[in-house]
Amino acid sequence: MEITKKKFVSLVAERLREKGARKPVSIPKHTFRISDEDGNTSDFTIKERNKTAVYTVDDVATIFESCLEILLDCVRSGVVVNFIGFGSFRAKKHRGHLVRDVNAHGEDLVIEDYYVPKFTAGKHLRLAAKMYGLYLKEHPELEEGEDDEPEEENVEYTVKETEDGDQYCLWK
Repeated sequence: MEITKKKFVSLVAERLREKGARKPVSIPKHTFRISDEDGNTSDFTIKERNKTAVYTVDDVATIFESCLEILLDCVRSGVVVNFIGFGSFRAKKHRGHLVRDVNAHGEDLVIEDYYVPKFTAGKHLRLAAKMYGLYLKEHPELEEGEDDEPEEENVEYTVKETEDGDQYCLWK
């Protein structure tokens, strides 16, 4: 199963709503002048207000795209981006080497040093993958690689915490 960027963003927006995360919204002070036919005027002032509003899907999409841009800029600059528990992103250098070009009658070509993106999974992400494997052992009908795609279902689980503070999931 895959999640597209659009679906991922909507899930993040939904999670932010569940957690009660809100963005600050400021309404500036406004003064309205009202006059009648006799020339009487009155000023009405609406006070400045600082409120909060729920994050919309567009807000989350903007935040998500900004995070990706920063991640790409860091990797382009050779900076390692490390999200503790999730993983780290970096550019890894590969040494140059010789290859034989079969189209050029077996001549050797020199491949210069080059960089490739490298992701190293963190502890919590590895644990999540392990829990998914255990879940699939309990539900072999959902095993990947079958001809028919299983329909999406709402999987219920609870998050438990060990004495060390590590979290793990129990599927129902």
